[in-house]
Amino acid sequence: NAKLILPESSSVTVRNSSLAFNALLIEHKGFKGKTQTDSVFSVSYGVLDFFDCEVLIPFSRNGMAIKSEKSVVNLCKTGFTVTADSYNSVCASVNSKIFVKKSKISGVNTYRPIIAKLEGAVPASGFSTKFLTR
Repeated sequence: NAKLILPESSSVTVRNSSLAFNALLIEHKGFKGKTQTDSVFSVSYGVLDFFDCEVLIPFSRNGMAIKSEKSVVNLCKTGFTVTADSYNSVCASVNSKIFVKKSKISGVNTYRPIIAKLEGAVPASGFSTKFLTR
């Protein structure tokens, strides 16, 4: 079992390429004392894969785990947990495809719980993102 530790306030950016994580525990050391405006994982015109991983991302206030633009994000057999005091987003995307298969996604807020149920395509004006579960 391998472990990848991302240092405090760090991020991973994928542009015009692919990045795959396989059989990893990925732990982010957080964003202590500030609001995180960028994402931990950012993918633009690419592919981001998590297979058989456990991902833990704590935010001290607000935060976004994955930001996807015109890309593909695959979560397969992966546990993805994001915590924050106020607001958190596990995945924010524009013109992307998000595939979730046999995975568990958790967003935990201390002050304001946000509950969303995703099924099929999620339409929005000017762009579309598809959330597909299998």
